Amino acid sequence: MPSEQHTNIKVAVRVRPYNVREMEQKQRSIIKVMDRSAILFDPDEEDDEFFFQGAKQPYRDITKRMNKKLTMEFDRVFDIDNSNQDLFEECTAPLVDSVLNGYNCSVFVYGATGAGKTFTMLGSEAHPGLTFLTMRDLFDKIQAQSDVRKFDVGVTYLEVYNEHVMNLLTKTGPLKLREDSNGVVVSGLCLTPIYSAEELLKMLMLGNSHRTQHPTDANAESSRSHAIFQVHIRITERKTDTKRTVKLSMIDLAGSERAASTKGIGVRFKEGASINKSLLALGNCINKLADGLKHIPYRDSNLTRILKDSLGGNCRTLMVANVSMSSLTYEDTYNTLKYASRAKKIRTTLKQNVLKSKMPTEFYVKKIDEVVAENERLKERNKALEAKANQLERAGSNGFDPKELKSWYSKIDAVYAAARQLQEHVLGMRSKIKNINYRQTLKNELEEFRKLMCVDQRVCQEDYRRFANYISTLTSQMEKYKEELPAWLSKMESAYQNLESLKREVNKSKAYQILIVYVKYKDLELQLTKQNIFNSHVNAINQELVENLDLMRKSFRAACEVLNQTYDRLEDGQKLTPEIEAVFERLHRKMRFADSEANTKMAVMDTLVVPQELCSGQEQEEQSCSLTASAKKRQRQAAHSDDDLHLSMEEFDSQDTESDTEDLHLTFKRPRNLNETQVLGPPQQQ
Repeated sequence: MPSEQHTNIKVAVRVRPYNVREMEQKQRSIIKVMDRSAILFDPDEEDDEFFFQGAKQPYRDITKRMNKKLTMEFDRVFDIDNSNQDLFEECTAPLVDSVLNGYNCSVFVYGATGAGKTFTMLGSEAHPGLTFLTMRDLFDKIQAQSDVRKFDVGVTYLEVYNEHVMNLLTKTGPLKLREDSNGVVVSGLCLTPIYSAEELLKMLMLGNSHRTQHPTDANAESSRSHAIFQVHIRITERKTDTKRTVKLSMIDLAGSERAASTKGIGVRFKEGASINKSLLALGNCINKLADGLKHIPYRDSNLTRILKDSLGGNCRTLMVANVSMSSLTYEDTYNTLKYASRAKKIRTTLKQNVLKSKMPTEFYVKKIDEVVAENERLKERNKALEAKANQLERAGSNGFDPKELKSWYSKIDAVYAAARQLQEHVLGMRSKIKNINYRQTLKNELEEFRKLMCVDQRVCQEDYRRFANYISTLTSQMEKYKEELPAWLSKMESAYQNLESLKREVNKSKAYQILIVYVKYKDLELQLTKQNIFNSHVNAINQELVENLDLMRKSFRAACEVLNQTYDRLEDGQKLTPEIEAVFERLHRKMRFADSEANTKMAVMDTLVVPQELCSGQEQEEQSCSLTASAKKRQRQAAHSDDDLHLSMEEFDSQDTESDTEDLHLTFKRPRNLNETQVLGPPQQQ
């Protein structure tokens, strides 16, 4: 069952500043804001002081009535300096959370005509009102909860004009009111679905354009009807399919007015009488509810029938009483504060709106069975843990003290942690030295190729200067690591000695059988750390090699294309000499596929899967320029032997890496074929 809450209507009072007419007439202030929750109505005026023979004399104007000097307390009082944003953050923002938790909520503004009700509720373009701010916050929170909840939102916008209920969105009416089990319902009213805050605000602007407004002497933009904007939301929990229907009402009441102040005649006089009638009925309902009477005369007006849920039903209600600080509206301000003070005493009963789920009975039976099975599984696990705990206690009673074992474990962890940290630092430093050395070797080879291909000596010298600076930087880094390495090696050897000393102590301890297992586990952990560092080092070397080989392969291909085109042009221009033909023939023989690597290549292909990217890349690299006659001739000759399409480096001497790279670099020699994927043997242990 949904939990019930008893709460009072929350009442806030907002004081507006003087308007132009009031400032011109220099009216006195009848409202004094004491603090955030109290005001003083009709305070004393500062009279002129009268002195006789140097003494202040008591003075009282017998023609002037006594000031009321009434102190009234409310939930919140907003002075003339507070904005609509302040009112929203403190009063209506918490209502949005209540709506999403399944509670009906209402906000209505009450006060005399010209007191600022419509500005508070609707605002302006520069200063949005409560309706705009509340709806924007509502949709922001709906969007944030869309992953766990499904929201269906619909709106209605009504006005009560001369006791007739009209639909502001469709400009139709009058509509009839009826009551059913869900409360007061407007016959023939349909919800308009919306899916974003922008759509909601457009409908709000459309309804405001249809609302009845006429100027009076008391207010140039006087609202002649009561406006009720309602948002109906159906909330569905995605996991449990539980549904809730909630309603948020934003109500802008027309102001009570006196015919003497508005100077209304004809239609305006009839409108004012109707407004006063509905507000009088609302005041009577507030008085009856505050007194705790059972019979509440909601049927005296269509306005009170619509507000029945907001005043005394299942709803969390906020009443904003708008008042003017000018003495021109003395009676209206006093009546407004009196009704607001009475409304503070109204208590409502809240409960969450939860609809029954449409899930079949089998769904809940299955859920109950799952919970029971989970409970049994946890009980069995608890029994097993208790048995294990008892076993450990018995082991402690047989000579193994748990506290002593805990101290041993802490000591072993500390020694191995220090050794692991030093090992990581030393091996990491060695890896950096070898990586830098290997990078220098590759960059030197690449620089030799650049020198062979360079034509402009000035550009070549500039490139070499940058290359020399880069190599110098690498060398200084490597020398720095080499200088620091001996000290760290000494620390690591000391840590290993501590490990050996710890193992000897473990062998002599009483709990040797238990501790030796833990020590072996720590040894494996240390070896795993070393292996991980080794793998990272190999990956770094391999990445460096792949990047350089890719650059050299592209450079070699471009050089072959240039040589090929040069040969064709010399042959077409009949400038091909026997010496040049001999050089090209010798180069062609060196590039032929060697018989000695045929068996190796077939064995490699049995276990090697060539990456798809390399295959597709080789197929797409075709000549875009037209071939000369000699080029086509050589292409036909190459078609007879697939060996000519491969590049072999057998006759060239393979340059090994420098001696100080030791075992790891022996694996990464330059491949025999730059266009061929090679299989690397397992690294040798030091």
